[in-house]
Order: sequence, then structure tokens, then C-alpha cells
Amino acid sequence: MKTRKKYRQNLNVTSVAIFIVLTIYVISVLAMYLWAFFASIKTETQFSQDNVGLPPGWPWEWAWSNYIEALRELKVDVSLPNYHGYVYFSTMFWNSILYTIGGALINNLTIWLVAFLLARYSKYKLSSILFAANIALMTIPVINNLPSALSVYRALNWYDNLWFIVFNNIAFTGMYLIIYYEFIRSLGRDYYEAAYMDGAGRFTIMTKIVFPLTSSMFFVVFLLLAIVRWNDYMTMIIWMPNRPTLVYGVYKTGVSRMSQMSFPPLQIAVCMVIMLPMLLLFFLFQKSIMGNLRLGAVKG
Repeated sequence: MKTRKKYRQNLNVTSVAIFIVLTIYVISVLAMYLWAFFASIKTETQFSQDNVGLPPGWPWEWAWSNYIEALRELKVDVSLPNYHGYVYFSTMFWNSILYTIGGALINNLTIWLVAFLLARYSKYKLSSILFAANIALMTIPVINNLPSALSVYRALNWYDNLWFIVFNNIAFTGMYLIIYYEFIRSLGRDYYEAAYMDGAGRFTIMTKIVFPLTSSMFFVVFLLLAIVRWNDYMTMIIWMPNRPTLVYGVYKTGVSRMSQMSFPPLQIAVCMVIMLPMLLLFFLFQKSIMGNLRLGAVKG
């Protein structure tokens, strides 16, 4: 009895300590967002005089026009075969949508398909070899293959081309392959045997039985991959400099001192706007992203 009471006391102390640490962390993160918001609605003079405090005056006197001006001034100089000039917010927005949704969907489909094949035919030696290769590629750094990859993509005319979104995302390595693999393997053979008895073929089993059972996981992985791609600007720097996305545009204007966008409040205002789609996406689907996935049993 004393041991149980002591254990509960220790557990309560640990829980309180963890709660305090997490609370401090959350407050620190929210404080940065609040600072960014108030900094984005200051004039140049106000920001240079005080870049930490609240903007002076009443809320209707704050520099809300920074957001309109920031979206208008956000531009990237590009050089395409049939066009040379500036790309503005609207074009960068659609490039972001295309890269985010297209890249995440293709990548997710490829991972799911390979995981299904490895799990469905796990008794074969080749499946074990490919699964081990995935583990190895997750631990081996492959950054040194960049020069050769650039040469290959230039030779195939995939460099600085929208086809890069397709071919670069046909990949099966990573943690999500392991998650899909273990999930599909846990289904057991009852699903397949019941489908075979009803006359279903392999393709029907894959598309109408296994995929619906993993649809919740597929959607969550798609959201996570999309969030990563929305915030990815390094890919555009290396592979598609003339197909700028929004985050790439922010990067280019951030390193440039030759435009109106060199003014920090405008840069912060653009960042706040770009953050909104992913923030809204998280709030809409936070239960799917943070929650548990459940799988029903075979009935009959």
C-alpha cells in the first residue's frame, strides 16, 4: 500500500514537471507567432524604433496595408524559354499547389504500392532484400549523389521542368514505407482468402479491399507529406529555380536588398500569409493527424 502511494506521488510529480515544461514550450512558440503578427503591421519607422513591442495607436491605425503591399511586391525574376520577367504571387501560389498536392500524392501512392507488394509477397526473398534496402537507405547519407543527379536530369530535360515533380517523387524509401508495410501485414490472410472465395482478383483485392482499409492512414501520410512540401524551398533552389513557389519567393526576397520586400515587416507579413493554409489544414484535420488509427476485424 505504501509502495503504491509512493508510486502515485512520484507519478504526480513527474506529470506536473512534464506539464510545466510543455506549457513553457507552448508559450515560447506562441510568443514568436504573436511577435511576428505585431511586427507585420508596423511601419518602417515603428519597426526600426521598436521591433519588439506592440505597434502604437489603435488597431485601426496599424499598418494593415503591409499585407496588401507584401503580396503585390512579392516577385521572382525568372528566365523561361518563352518568357523572361517577373513571376508574381498568383503564379507562385499555383506552383505551390501543384508541387504540394502533386508531389505528395505521387510520393504517397508510390510508397503505398511498394509497401503493399512487399507485405503481400513477404515470403519471397526479393521482398526481404528490398525492405532491408529501405532500412539501409534511411541510414546512409545520399547527399553526395547531387552532382550526378543534376547531370542526369539535365540530360533527360527534367531539370527546371514541371516533370521533375512527377519523377522526383517516385520513391519508396522512408519511414512511411515501414508504417504501411507493418500495417498491411497485420491484416492477416483472412481478408485475402475471403476475397478469393468471392472471385476477386489480385488487383481487386489491392484497390477494393486493402486500400480502403488503409485509407485513413493514406490520408494522414498525404497531409504530412503535403505540409513538408509546402514549406520546401531548397528543392526549388536546386532543381526548379524558374518555377518558384511561395516559400521560394520569400527566400529570394529575403536575401535580396534591391526591392521593397527588403523591409522586414513586409517579409514577415508574407510569411504569415503563407503559414495560413497549412495552419488551417492542421486545425481541420488535427484529429486525423494526431489521433489513433483503428482497424476493424473480419466478420462473418
